[in-house]
This record gives sequence, structure tokens and C-alpha cells, in this order.
Amino acid sequence: MITHRPVRVLFVDHADFLGGAEQSLLEVLRLVDTAKINAALACPDGALMREARSQGTRVFAVNLGQMRGRRNLMSVPFKLIRGVFQLIQIIRREKMDIVHSNTMRASIYSALAAHLSGAKFVWHVHDLYRSSPYLWLMSRLAHAILTNSQAAARLMPSIAQSKTTVIYHGVTMPNFAPSAPARENVRSELGVQSDELLIGNVGWVAPWKGQQEFIEVARLIARQCPQARFVLVGAASDERYAVYEQDLRALGARLLGDRLIFTGARSDVPAVLSALDLLLHCAKREPFGRVLVEAMATQVPVIAFSGGGPDEIIAHGATGLLVDAGDVAAMARAALELLAEPDRRLAMGVAGRERAASVFEPVINVRRIEDRYLSLVT
Repeated sequence: MITHRPVRVLFVDHADFLGGAEQSLLEVLRLVDTAKINAALACPDGALMREARSQGTRVFAVNLGQMRGRRNLMSVPFKLIRGVFQLIQIIRREKMDIVHSNTMRASIYSALAAHLSGAKFVWHVHDLYRSSPYLWLMSRLAHAILTNSQAAARLMPSIAQSKTTVIYHGVTMPNFAPSAPARENVRSELGVQSDELLIGNVGWVAPWKGQQEFIEVARLIARQCPQARFVLVGAASDERYAVYEQDLRALGARLLGDRLIFTGARSDVPAVLSALDLLLHCAKREPFGRVLVEAMATQVPVIAFSGGGPDEIIAHGATGLLVDAGDVAAMARAALELLAEPDRRLAMGVAGRERAASVFEPVINVRRIEDRYLSLVT
């Protein structure tokens, strides 16, 4: 089809909180070229909807119910039909050309609604998927597939490879500039002295994010670095992880006492990052790792478990360090080395900001998404 008007794109996301995928979606919605793309968002009422609306995005409320879990089995057909019908109504009424799903659950609803409405379906992959019927089905139904890392793209089945484009998440550099006043204010709030070293972990609390491993690494660091303090920033992303969060707090209190600070979720992540001397990212099978880019943009050196997205984000030895996945002893050793070398940390921070600006510039990546849309409709 040859279009003489902006391509109409409906983004669909099921989350009611702001995870990394949602933060990146908000970047796209904010930066999209309105001369080329007329974008709107369908999602449940919640934090994502409020944030999107506040930046001027058209939003539509939809109910995309959870379909996993034994308690949901009997209601799955009803939830699926209701959610798909809601999306079809929006697609047809707004004459959408493309439906862009941003999360796993949303993709099931979006794929069906797009095909039943005659719209193109773009599947945005933010995870490292293992082989499954879901993976095969989405690969078949998608007209285009976007992944947030080469690691995610490599796991796609052969049928998906020709449809797949790797587009990194972007981070707005001015929002994550290092700030001496923010550093001083946050450290004062947390009770961290100027001569202490603050090591942090930032992200939604979930077992695969590795907060337990962070505490284990912190315990090893604390034994050899008396001036080290630790902060764990984030809250449970799902009620399923409430007990995990409680267990973390108990473990932290037992192993580290008042040397470990739990802040819960924070809305001032750039300021918190400015307060850090080092960021440790202990996620397992991390598909990307947006907080790594944010930390680098804030000139904070980073250490992460290798495998997945961190391998593509961190320039090992220049902007941070990679250690074998799950090896808490190796991460502790790497952290102790950097904590003992302030000049090296400073150089890594400067190099990290340069890399974030050159590789993860959001405008460039949004333009690549726009080009992929145009290739589907022209």
C-alpha cells in the first residue's frame, strides 16, 4: 500500500508499571516523527497510561488479562476474546495500519487483533526466549520483529530471522547527566558519608534480576572493604514476588545489617545513580539491561554477569567489567579491584558516558523503528 498520510501505529502493552520495556516505549512515543507516524497506545489504566498521557500520547484503555496460572485456566477464553475484541474496535475505528506489541502477553492479543483487522503486526521482543509453541506462533504471525539485543535475535527460530531487526533501547542523555548536587543530596538522605563508597543495584525486584546474588556479592565486598555501603533500589514488580522481597530484606539484615539500604521504588533514578560509585547488575539471562546504559550515561562504572544484553552494552575493561554469569566471588573480586582504583573508576565513567551517547542515542534508534514501519506499508 502506498500511503500519503502518517502511518497509524497502535502500540499495545499490558503492564501497569514502568519497567525497562515501558520506559523504552515511552521514549519511542515521545520522539516519533509525527510527520511520518501517528502513534497511539492501548494499555490498562495505570502508571504507563498516566505517563504516556502526560507526554501527549493518545491512549486507549484495554483489559489484557493474565492468561497463565492454574486459577486463570477457566477464564482464559473469555479474557482473550474480550481483549482481542477491544483492540479490534480501536484498530478499525482509528484505521490503524500497524499494531506494535511491546510485551509478551500483549503480543498474543495484538497478533490476533491485527490479523483479524487486516493490520500489520510488529512483535517487539524484550526477552531471551527458549524454544516454545509461543515463540514459533509469534514468529509466524509477525510481519516484522524487533529485538532489543543481538542475544535475543540469535534465539529466534529460523522462520523469524529474515523478519528480525535489532534495535537497542535508547536513553536520553540529558536526563542522566552526572550531578554533584544530586549525589550529595541522595547520599545525605541515605546516611552515606563522603568518605564511604556506595555500591548499588537498581531494578524491579524479581528472582531473575539477581537481588539475592547482589547481597551475596555485597557480603564478600564488605569483609574486605570497611568503607563500602550498599543500596538496593526497587520494589517487587508483581505480587508474586512480595515474599521474595521480604526474604531479601531479612537476608540483607542478617548478612549486612545497616550497611545495606533498601529504598524501595524511586522516581529519581538519575539522582540515585549519581550517588553511586559502582553499579552491580546481577540479572540472570538479561535480554538487554537498560539500567546499565543509564548508569554509564551518569558516568558510573558498571559490573555485570556476562551473557545476553550486557555483553553488547559494556565495553569490557573500558566502560565496566563482565564476569561469568552467577559467579558472585568473581564479581566481588572485580568490584574490590575497582573500588581500590578511583582513577580507573573515573576513566570508566567518562568512557561509559561517551559510549552511551554514541551507541544508545534514542533518536537514532527511533528513526530505525520508523523506517521499519514504512517498509511494511509502502
